[in-house]
Amino acid sequence: MPISKKGAQTKKIRTGLLLTLIVIVGLFFRLFFFNGVGISDPIEYSIYAIELSKGDFPPKEYDHGVTRLGLILPTSLSYYIFSVNEVSSVLFPLLLSIGGIILIFFFAKLLFNEKVGLIAAFLLSIYPLDVVNSTRLLSDLPSAFFAGLSVFIFLKAEKFNDGLKNKSLYLLSGLLLGLAYMIREMAILTALFFLIYVLYKRKIKSGYLIVGAGFLIMLLAEMFLFYHFFNDPFFKINALNSPQLLEVFKGLNYYGRNEFPKFFLTWPFVIYGDIQTGYFYLFVLLSASYWLFHRKDETNYLLIWFLSILLYLYLGSQSLRTYAPFVAVERFLTLITIPGLLLLAAFLNEKEKILKKLILPFTLIFLFVTSIGAAHLEVSKTLYGKENV
Repeated sequence: MPISKKGAQTKKIRTGLLLTLIVIVGLFFRLFFFNGVGISDPIEYSIYAIELSKGDFPPKEYDHGVTRLGLILPTSLSYYIFSVNEVSSVLFPLLLSIGGIILIFFFAKLLFNEKVGLIAAFLLSIYPLDVVNSTRLLSDLPSAFFAGLSVFIFLKAEKFNDGLKNKSLYLLSGLLLGLAYMIREMAILTALFFLIYVLYKRKIKSGYLIVGAGFLIMLLAEMFLFYHFFNDPFFKINALNSPQLLEVFKGLNYYGRNEFPKFFLTWPFVIYGDIQTGYFYLFVLLSASYWLFHRKDETNYLLIWFLSILLYLYLGSQSLRTYAPFVAVERFLTLITIPGLLLLAAFLNEKEKILKKLILPFTLIFLFVTSIGAAHLEVSKTLYGKENV
């Protein structure tokens, strides 16, 4: 039976109110478990941003973290407007963390429906990895937000017929991926989604080339900034592939990551052994397994995105010169938070009675309760910095 115009309007208002409530819950979680700048990498980013806000950039001493201009520039602007303090230091990642809750709702609405969107938004609002890192001056969460927004805009463009609006969306998608790369180079792994998506669709559109053009524009803009600050347009590439940094990568042997056969066990150990991700990933990977056997286009897109990056983190190299496996650090998984939680939300919205009456409420309540404990334990740690790369 079709919904009346008044009924549709009422439903829209109710959905808007529920999303607003979820955003408020997410903001409360993030402020209640406020971290502040932290030590190690966050301190360095803060110093670079302070120097930039004073017009004294580049600093006399720096490491590869200085290449992440996409994080340093907005933090510097925050310092310029609000002065240097704990809140202004993390304002950029905090705003994007809240923005991520809204983004994942519209992502689910685009692929599925509003109910899936509300479930996904709630899951992200309490997800410990996102909650904890939302108030740390780190590049992972902001980079993942813009990478996710890039994929969202791309899939939105795919739903339009060719035209000016369509091509503008493709261009915006490429620009956003370039911005994510400027914040943290690991965001380039999102390109795996675009490449496999093209193979999955078995056709090439002019819009796909426009995505690449948008990314290239941002890459050229970044090279101009490096030329301006360091007199070297290839400063980022040189810094990330320097022999000194490669030695650092080789020396990072967390949980035996550089040893065989421990190499294959470190990521599972980190995913399920870390309280920020363990409970969630139990449900996320079960959902991914479900969708591998109950496939449809919408979930296939998410599986391509989620599994391609996860497998590259597991087996791939973070250097172009030599094989240097990614250190098993839970915050690197931020890059696949959105597709992972969308797969879970879509699974929880399946029509089977046992899902609606038992598994859905149990999952939401269980994750809500465990998230409080996880965030509390993480914030209560007296030392931080063991995972900064």
